[in-house]
Amino acid sequence: MDRVLILIVMMIVIFIWLSKDGLRLSYAKFTEALVTIFVFSCCFTRLNIPFYSLPYEHQYGPFGAAFRIEVYHVFMLILLWIVAQRTNLKFNAVKKSVVLAIIFYLFYTVLNPYNVVKASSFIALNYFITYVVFLYLLVNCCSVETLIKGVYNGLRITIVFQLILVLAFALTRSYAIVRLFNADAITRRGVSPGSFGHPNALGAYMSFCLMFFVSCYVTKFRQKDSAIYAVLAIAIIIMSASRSALLACAFGIVVIVVMYVFRRYSIFNAKILLQGVLPISIALLLAYNFTPLGDMFGASSDADDMVIARYMHYYCAYEIFEDHPLIGVGLNSHLRYLQDNSALVDIETMFEGLDIWLPEDFMFHNPIHNIWLIMLTEFGIIGVIPILCFIVYYFVTFKKKIRNSNSKYYNISAISGLGILSYMFVHGNTDWALYTPTMLNISLLFLYVSETKQYSLACNENELLENE
Repeated sequence: MDRVLILIVMMIVIFIWLSKDGLRLSYAKFTEALVTIFVFSCCFTRLNIPFYSLPYEHQYGPFGAAFRIEVYHVFMLILLWIVAQRTNLKFNAVKKSVVLAIIFYLFYTVLNPYNVVKASSFIALNYFITYVVFLYLLVNCCSVETLIKGVYNGLRITIVFQLILVLAFALTRSYAIVRLFNADAITRRGVSPGSFGHPNALGAYMSFCLMFFVSCYVTKFRQKDSAIYAVLAIAIIIMSASRSALLACAFGIVVIVVMYVFRRYSIFNAKILLQGVLPISIALLLAYNFTPLGDMFGASSDADDMVIARYMHYYCAYEIFEDHPLIGVGLNSHLRYLQDNSALVDIETMFEGLDIWLPEDFMFHNPIHNIWLIMLTEFGIIGVIPILCFIVYYFVTFKKKIRNSNSKYYNISAISGLGILSYMFVHGNTDWALYTPTMLNISLLFLYVSETKQYSLACNENELLENE
């Protein structure tokens, strides 16, 4: 029933969105509408069709245990048709580093002798490979201006939609609302998860939206509207009661301020510290001491249990890493390995004297609550090094990309990628939701676009629309 309702909502939104411009759309408006629809669809975790599930028990890895037809698979066919009609299948050059990365991790997974469930790994590989193909087709069909405008529309619809769901639950306390778009959704401390399965996922997704609208604001793109949607995103993050999301957002915004707003200065310049970092730090301190946010971090009844549970999970990661430090146990396979080698962890001793109900259910049926430890246990040192190199490369070359760019729209994508990477650096240490297709759809979109050379060299197509 949840999938049926999702489709109905999608059809209503599509009809309203397209009808405002009439049925006759220019090519730019048509592709913008495609991006808008796709981006909005990303907030529905159940908008897919499983067609083959693995015959294993307890497969709860971040990428799940089923091959699925996703929304972007349908869009791939549409984009391929567009390219065929407009360019006779003439594509832009493929980025060699992306191809090499796919080949490397494909063979890395297939040849890993410690991977006890390679089929689970292929579920994750199927996502990464097909989604990269989708992004490649997308940048062949859309200008950077069209793409960013489509993302803008899709994310602002998402924010309004999630706000309605959160407020509806807060006013009615009806759990039917919680499970409208995800039959397995849960609340935490009486907080709605929106259209997601858990409030933490809602907080993380709204944080990605926040990074985008902050990027729009600092580049003066639809500045007034961007400020409004950024504030709404913050309000939803607060209502999600995700402490990690709030802290990570603060860090992401500081990084954007330091590396873009004050990009003409060195990082440790006094102007950056006095006009950038210091005001944000004071605002956070005041919010902690004089608003209910302080209670969320200090006096939360579940804070101690959550910290303890995560530390125990981190210990599990240490045990796996100690066994296979170089090449790990395979993509999307660490939970299966942990379940098959449960003797690695002395559960009774670890939780002796702690009031945590059935810790085995948490330890063995949930991915490790740290995306960096997940990657370390599944890829090992050899597989993690390229990922870390890319992150360092992104930060080191960021100012050069912005300086050489001729397009404000490209800058928005690069700044959003910077903010999201910074956000993941913090929040990724306490949660695994960021390492799921739902979240990766958005983060990989910005990272891919910001690494697309023709976008960085493109000029703004219509300067008059930048501040509308």
